[in-house]
Amino acid sequence: MNTPILEMKNITKQFPGVKALNNVSFRVNEGEIHCLVGENGAGKSTLMKVLSGVYPHGDYSGDIIYCGEVQKFSSTRDSEDAGIAIIYQELALIPELTVYENIFLGNEITKGIQIDWNETVRRADQMLKKVRLDINPATKIKDLGIGKQQLVEIAKALSHNVKLLVLDEPTSALNESDSENLLNIIRGLKDSGVTCIMISHKLKEVISIADTVTVLRDGQTVCTLDAHKGEVSEYVLIKYMVGREINNIYPDRKHARYEPRWMQDKTRFQNALNAAGYPVEILFSQGDSAREKANVESLISKNIKVLIICPQDAAAAGAAADEAHAAGIKVISYDRLITGSSSVDYYVTFDSISVGKAQGQYLVDHATGKGNPLYLYSGAASDNNAFLIFEGAWEVLQPKIADGTFVIKNSAQAVSLQSNATLTHDQESQIIGQITTNWDFTTAKILAESNLTAATAVDKGNVFVLAPNDGTARSIADAFAADKDVKSYVITGQDAEVASVQYIIDGKQSMTVFKDVRTLVKDAISTAVSILQGQTPKTTATYNNGKIDVPAIQSPVIVVDKSNVQSALIDSGYYQASQFTGFGAAPTASRAPAAPAATVAPVATGQLAVGIVLPMAMEEVILEVKNWNAYDPAIGRQILKNINFNMKKGEIVGLSGLMGSGRTELALSIFGNPAGYRIDGELDVKGKEMHFNDPRDAINAGIAYVTEDRKGEGLILIQDVKQNISLANLQELVKNGVVDKNAEIQVANEYKTSLNIKTPSVEQKVSNLSGGNQQKVCLGKWLFVKPDILILDEPTRGIDVGAKYEIYTIMTKLVEQGLSILMISSELPEILGMSDRVYVVSFGRITGELPIAEANQEKIMKLATD
Repeated sequence: MNTPILEMKNITKQFPGVKALNNVSFRVNEGEIHCLVGENGAGKSTLMKVLSGVYPHGDYSGDIIYCGEVQKFSSTRDSEDAGIAIIYQELALIPELTVYENIFLGNEITKGIQIDWNETVRRADQMLKKVRLDINPATKIKDLGIGKQQLVEIAKALSHNVKLLVLDEPTSALNESDSENLLNIIRGLKDSGVTCIMISHKLKEVISIADTVTVLRDGQTVCTLDAHKGEVSEYVLIKYMVGREINNIYPDRKHARYEPRWMQDKTRFQNALNAAGYPVEILFSQGDSAREKANVESLISKNIKVLIICPQDAAAAGAAADEAHAAGIKVISYDRLITGSSSVDYYVTFDSISVGKAQGQYLVDHATGKGNPLYLYSGAASDNNAFLIFEGAWEVLQPKIADGTFVIKNSAQAVSLQSNATLTHDQESQIIGQITTNWDFTTAKILAESNLTAATAVDKGNVFVLAPNDGTARSIADAFAADKDVKSYVITGQDAEVASVQYIIDGKQSMTVFKDVRTLVKDAISTAVSILQGQTPKTTATYNNGKIDVPAIQSPVIVVDKSNVQSALIDSGYYQASQFTGFGAAPTASRAPAAPAATVAPVATGQLAVGIVLPMAMEEVILEVKNWNAYDPAIGRQILKNINFNMKKGEIVGLSGLMGSGRTELALSIFGNPAGYRIDGELDVKGKEMHFNDPRDAINAGIAYVTEDRKGEGLILIQDVKQNISLANLQELVKNGVVDKNAEIQVANEYKTSLNIKTPSVEQKVSNLSGGNQQKVCLGKWLFVKPDILILDEPTRGIDVGAKYEIYTIMTKLVEQGLSILMISSELPEILGMSDRVYVVSFGRITGELPIAEANQEKIMKLATD
């Protein structure tokens, strides 16, 4: 048992600029199952290619001693003749040939000068029996499932009288039952005298089958462990593979999605108005003019007296306000400003100029001396609220820029005006045009990283950052924190979002401007009640919306930082201490503002008084599939049957099921149907019914799809990293009909940094990257199209535990930023570790939906086999 069949001594293999193997030694005893593990890029496959002759003698240094003799393989034929067979992760079978033709391809059995087909079929049948595969040898490979194809590959290897069989990720594409069958066959081969080397990332399989395990890391041998001595465990393997301890491969995340503000507002409006005796109806819109109009027409038909509308889109809301006003209804623009309309009677909002002033003043108060680097960011250039916030900040900052307290680092327009005492509206608009984030977290981070890349070390140090709101502040803060030349940063924000409260507690965000929506709702209700009573609401300001000056009721704002975050947000009852780490016990009593008391008698029963239109809530469905069916003409049968499911903003929906259940087919049918299925049913995206003719339509609607086959369909392996990342959104980089190569490099470098893609350069060919880094390139490619919905099909197939953790961390950050993910996975621990909800697919049907709190492997497997 301790006699070595293979010793590889001091193997070193170099590629241009990279030492893939550095003095690796590796010993395999005869008759054992020896597992080779390590992260992608550790050198496992390179070592086996040295063994097989893919890298011939002379192309590496060191010795291969096989069956007691030094070997100098000059080709794969030499290693095969010696009894070594390697089965790679990408199977090398020809789909159109039969099983027996594939088994003896290149090793044909002849009688004279002709192939002896009868003997070929007879021996093929013998090989199939050795791997316990009961099929007709005349079956074509294309008609077999992936599990059976894997067994045909092993049968082919055995036909060469193999002594040493190497299997590279043999179960990566198999379901659990096929994987267990294959492992049993490997055990049987060991019993019949075949020595096996198995490369695998599935550590539980390694533990169940290995006699010995060797760990590689960064091209070097870390250790060899004896399973029979109890040296092998998942914890130990992970520690040696990644060089650090990972106690839980799944990042900590709150499975319950943050409760959307608009759902909270809906409840507050209903409770308070009903308590005041005024029936209310609340509808959600999504910024679509037709839906906004339909909402308002529905409310007008019910004889409302007051319309409170919070625009998702100013133009759509303005048209709806015009219609309501024409019907004699008083219109209140709630929170967000409807622009360009003469039909708004009152604004009830926070003083956006005061929000900006508070942000600017916070920066001024924390600045010392002269020459403090200042980076500027704004919301959307077309958003009047964003302009007002910036206007308020600029009123405070411009004098301090003019006197040299701050030096602007990221807006040429602002720099050119820095000596001015004040700025005009147009000048401020020009600055905003250079620094807009469009309120988008990913855009904000990319812009910040781009600014920092362009900046010198002198431009950094102790910096000050004007960020428009909390979501973008977190993304920008992450970029500044990651830059080694930034010693410290002071960064603003607004909205007091849950995630930013935790950032403030942790010292990663400096402040937020708290706009207490409880007070805002109270002010909106008081305004509506005054109108219903025939009184004139008390106003505190006016806002010009581009057409008229509109009377405004302004709610107060509060600056919150680490010094008062608990008293302002927790003790007031706005949040609970249990939502955060770093706080003590929750307060015993809440001081949340009370609902306004009823001041008049209730209106007549059944008579609607107030209609309210709020933006789409994040708990609202962002994608819904109804009565979805698909027929595949290529195989002549229905593959999806009456599918119904939905996704909500900011959640990960797991799609589980056995191989062939229809999971990928469902994803493809949604993503523009590239396979050409015959489909019927309804697909709604963000509340709008959609009909996609091809994947480009799906991309334009905000859907992206990361395929399970990254090498065959997800990447162009002969192209470099930057070309692959830009591939799905080239039009964004085109200037005058030509791709801007500098912009392409910049975008690729941004994703290289944000996704931690390990490559010497974005001009490295993707084929030279490890599996985990190829998967990150796939992600970068689709994130560059800036989707709302991301379909991930087997996102961690064939990648190591360290890379898996990185992928899971990226997924967690994406959903925290509001992206929705549909994750298809064959690994049940992955489904359970990452999903918020789970749908199970079986034979083309959805057989169940499970909230993650109720899901377990047994329930999922039962539904998967129904």
